Amino acid sequence: MKNIISNAYNFSDFINSGVDTRTGSYSAQIKLLSMIGNRLNGPYFDLTVGYNTNNAIDVGFGRGWSLPLSSFDNVNSMLSLRNGQQFKIEWNSTENEYVAPYRKLKDVRIYYVSTPGTEQGEIKVINASGEIEFIDWKEGTLSRLYSAKGHLLRFSYTNYNFQRTLYKVEDSFGLSINIDTWSDEWLTKISLYNKDMLLKSSTIRKISGGDFKRLSYATLPNREDLYFQFEYSWFSDTGMDLLLKTTYPAGYSEEVTYYERGFLMPDGAPNKYVPQVTKMRVSQGTALPIRTHTYTYSDKNYLGFASDRAYVAGEDTLFKAAQDYKYSAIETIDNEIEIQKTYTKYHLIEKERYLSRGSSYQEVNYEYYANNAVGIEYQEPQYTYLKKKEIAFLNGSLISKKLEYYQFDEWGNNIEHTDESGITTVSQYEQSAQSHFKNIPVSQSILDRKRNVVNKKEFTYKTLPSLLDDHSFYVLETEEINGQKTNYQFYENRQNIEVYGKKREESSVVSGATPMRYSYTYDFNQDHLVYQVLTENGSLHYSNTEHYDFLDSQLIYKKEPEGVELEVNYDELNQINKERLLKDNSLYSEKTYQSHIDSDNYVLSIEDSEGEITVQTYSANGHVLSMATKIGSNNTMAYTNQYDAFGQKISTTQYDNLDTRTLELTTRYEYDLYGHISRTIYPSGAVEINQFDYASRTHTKGIEGKGYVISHQDTWGNTIAEQYFDRTGQLLYEIPYQYDLTNRLIRTETSRGSVIEFKYDAFDRVIEKATRFAGNNASESFVDRMSYDKRTKEESLTLHTREGLLGDNENTHATIISNQYDDFGRLTERHVNGLRYQYKDYDDSNRYQSVVLPNGHSATYTYHPVLGLVTKQEVSNDTSSTRRFSYNKRGLVVSDSASMTSSQYEYDAFGNPSKKTVTSLGAITENATFSYSAKGLLLSMRDFTGNTKALTYDGFGRVQQLVFGSRDATAVVDLSYDQFDRLVSQHYEDGNDQVEMYLDYGVNDMESRRRWVRNGKETLKMDLSYDQSMRIIERKTTTNGIVQTETFDYDQLGRITEFVSAGVNPPKDVMGREIVKQQFYYDHFDNITDLVTQYQNGIVNTESRIFDTDMPTRLLNIYNTHGDFPNQSFEYDALGNRVNLSQRGYQLSYNNYGQLSEIRDDQEKVIRTYHYDAIGMQSVSVDALGNIAQLYYHHDELVAIMRANESMAFSGAHSGKSLTITTDPKSTKASYSYLDGTNSNLGSTREQATHSSSSYLPFG
Repeated sequence: MKNIISNAYNFSDFINSGVDTRTGSYSAQIKLLSMIGNRLNGPYFDLTVGYNTNNAIDVGFGRGWSLPLSSFDNVNSMLSLRNGQQFKIEWNSTENEYVAPYRKLKDVRIYYVSTPGTEQGEIKVINASGEIEFIDWKEGTLSRLYSAKGHLLRFSYTNYNFQRTLYKVEDSFGLSINIDTWSDEWLTKISLYNKDMLLKSSTIRKISGGDFKRLSYATLPNREDLYFQFEYSWFSDTGMDLLLKTTYPAGYSEEVTYYERGFLMPDGAPNKYVPQVTKMRVSQGTALPIRTHTYTYSDKNYLGFASDRAYVAGEDTLFKAAQDYKYSAIETIDNEIEIQKTYTKYHLIEKERYLSRGSSYQEVNYEYYANNAVGIEYQEPQYTYLKKKEIAFLNGSLISKKLEYYQFDEWGNNIEHTDESGITTVSQYEQSAQSHFKNIPVSQSILDRKRNVVNKKEFTYKTLPSLLDDHSFYVLETEEINGQKTNYQFYENRQNIEVYGKKREESSVVSGATPMRYSYTYDFNQDHLVYQVLTENGSLHYSNTEHYDFLDSQLIYKKEPEGVELEVNYDELNQINKERLLKDNSLYSEKTYQSHIDSDNYVLSIEDSEGEITVQTYSANGHVLSMATKIGSNNTMAYTNQYDAFGQKISTTQYDNLDTRTLELTTRYEYDLYGHISRTIYPSGAVEINQFDYASRTHTKGIEGKGYVISHQDTWGNTIAEQYFDRTGQLLYEIPYQYDLTNRLIRTETSRGSVIEFKYDAFDRVIEKATRFAGNNASESFVDRMSYDKRTKEESLTLHTREGLLGDNENTHATIISNQYDDFGRLTERHVNGLRYQYKDYDDSNRYQSVVLPNGHSATYTYHPVLGLVTKQEVSNDTSSTRRFSYNKRGLVVSDSASMTSSQYEYDAFGNPSKKTVTSLGAITENATFSYSAKGLLLSMRDFTGNTKALTYDGFGRVQQLVFGSRDATAVVDLSYDQFDRLVSQHYEDGNDQVEMYLDYGVNDMESRRRWVRNGKETLKMDLSYDQSMRIIERKTTTNGIVQTETFDYDQLGRITEFVSAGVNPPKDVMGREIVKQQFYYDHFDNITDLVTQYQNGIVNTESRIFDTDMPTRLLNIYNTHGDFPNQSFEYDALGNRVNLSQRGYQLSYNNYGQLSEIRDDQEKVIRTYHYDAIGMQSVSVDALGNIAQLYYHHDELVAIMRANESMAFSGAHSGKSLTITTDPKSTKASYSYLDGTNSNLGSTREQATHSSSSYLPFG
């Protein structure tokens, strides 16, 4: 078939791999080798061969395959660019340069130059990017390519099939790609050399197609076992050899079917038909279903059939056709999704319509600069560029739209863009004096929806002469953003061509601040670049060093300021195959990577220094299929994934080994038409809803059968309201949101009606937050004000103050927190509630090594050189505060120690704890052992008291049964759940007692009832009622038939204002007085300023509280109106800890970590001392008689307390913290505690519920 000209071939859909519905063609591209020339200075060259149905030439790779090289056909005056576009050019004698009538954009300039050594001169192509190409006018081949700075790649050719064919691309330093097409007519060898050293090579094997050769397969670099494979078919009616199937190295393949007599040609055309793809079958490997695409086309087509224009050779027929000419194509995927596309006569897509099973759900309309009423010669240069994009979402009769607007200039610069949220970006460009391209950005402004400027960047530049004579390039000199200015300097010595034009220095300047300076150095070794960045500010400085190879610019070495080194090796495919961490030139840890193809799947194995191997399996097109862990000879599967034909993950199965059985938990996913997860079905059957309705602009999320939330969005995509519903569909409350013209939240309300308003700075940081609410007698408000470090755009808070009532003081302006930073932006000082902390001695990794505490002591920190974790923590003049930690190479703690307690930890192969040994008081050693599943489910435990805990899980991974105790006393708890994985019952049995606990949930999904049945009799019941904002308004407790009713009221900030208790068993204060009512009054710092308490005996007392104006949450005094209640004053140490209990005359002492360490009575007698372990948990307490209590933990959960002759063991969270095993010299007993939803203890089986049940005031 003779060559056809159409601008449709210049769109990326045709050039790139896959089916192009515009032209009905199928293309393929494969990248084999690449090079970054001149020691990473460029230019960059990709050796990518691409297939084109219209190309009947063989340049050494097989018929139809070519390289992306610019070329010139002087017979037809056709210029081909590297991006695959082709245009006819004409000489303009007035401008003394070539012009392209069909390519009107001014981003390329084309000249003719007389060059010594060429027969008829060269075509010189100057790109807006600054790259310059020279093409031999006679031979039509690219001879030289220059980067903007003037670095050069040379292209050399040989004769092949009676034409000039590329055989070498080389830079100025000996790096080259060689293409051998002559040694073997059936093989083409592509090799990458560094001077005479072969680095990589790929092989292209060809087969016979009759009178021509076909590309059969192409190997990946240095991997003959991994290759692309291609199949073809000859169509005799049109004389075309068409690509039928492409198979990728991992097994992914695309296979197409053609209709040979597809598109009809216009009158006068040399051919009657052009084939069209009607079907594509996509095989995604054995793990994913096959996906099928079918294609249909309108009779009118990109070639101009049935237009009012006859075929003219060398022209695009449609460019001069009538304005109403349109053509279309329909793509149907798996008979489910249909995509309809309509094109204009300029081959621009005008409309896309998306349908699912015949129903339209989305339409996209495009408007361009092109004027379809006139011919190509009258079009604006930017005629192919968008002006407007409209996306319409449809759902039945509902419709919503998103709009984007664009402005482009004749050079192709996007000078204005209004996005879907209404925000406009306006960019201004400056024209280059030499190349006449208007491509130098000088400013960028962000405009709100009323086109007010809210942010602006401005740039200035400096011109440097190019290494290519008579040319120049631009480098950024200054950048200013909202008053923050950055200056740039570059290496300007042209004799040092390797670093010429690279950034040398960068300094950021903010008014009143010391400049931050970054210095860049480049050292070019034989095969890699050493890149170093020195960061300085005043006397502060640190440096980072990185090495990059010259071939692919990949990181091969990195040295951190602390001396930790990283070495990285790569395989032939540029994939990491080894990473090594070193410290002080000694190997610390190592990871190795190995990969292979197995049954169309890509398998990657990663082995760490501990011998653990992680095996990840991917499908042929890169989807994660599974992950397993291999330790020794044991393989443990972690999870597997399944996908649909669209590549959407439809299920994940998690695996775990629970002693005698394997737990398989499968979560399934369903998607909406836009590819978002709409339903998640969990293993237990619970269904999470996450549904977007784009037409109504609503988003519904929740759990099927439970309450849900509907979010409403405005035109700009902002959430303007959230509605909360209970499970019956009853609206509980609604939260509104308001935004400014830049889509920043400026106003919202809480569920109880208080109003919060926000203000922002130029970097979108909140600088003011005003809260308004209904107070006791009138509307009240307070304001939080924030300021930030002006040297950064980050959230570096410098000051947070609150203006409002503090106690009875009017308009208090109190500091909540203030921060100071050094010139590196590191925190140096913090004031919190009047307490001052100073952060000093930062290391090169920006970790502080010393903190001066408010009491004047210094806490110092030592860090692990590689992990960066704290290894030692100590406080000046206080050896008892020293804490030490050591770690294994995975970063897990293997030992820690404090003054009275030390611990050692052992782990299983999966990193789960297997043993913990605790030594207290320097001599007493106890240990606990653990057994975990691979996924971290606790299976069994022998705790520090010798009691054992064994857990059984149901089929959904929930604790089903817990057996806890020893030979002398054992308790069993069985647990049951509802379909939402919520606990609904516990059954406790210890041989003496049986207790059932039942939980009910209300329509708002909150706990509505909790009741306990002991030995067949209901002993305790708690009923809860809520208001619409989910706060408890009534708590009714029934104990052995006796009812106590408590009611609660709240203000608009959700703070409790009134508590009333009715019944015969009200709560009592510390003196045993029964309380029937309390009223709470607050200031604007959430301090309780007045507490009015009414007692059963008629006494009413008002407790007034006084707070420190410098430390707004520090309580100073309590004054009481009733004589039975003494006034109190409070004292604090330098760390802010309360040091007195004035009611009893007790004195409290604290360690330097703020932990209570000692209590003394009014006679200075020590009542109790406390000691803590290295992670801050209380580990030892000693009473006035010298009795010692030792506390033991698993993670951060208390599991045992041991004293001289007794111990208590606790079951922990697995049973709701309800079981206790108590051992004393007389017996060992199990007991069950009645715990409410906050884990407050209401009673225990140790005593009758009527005697042991407890009640609580609102604040505990």
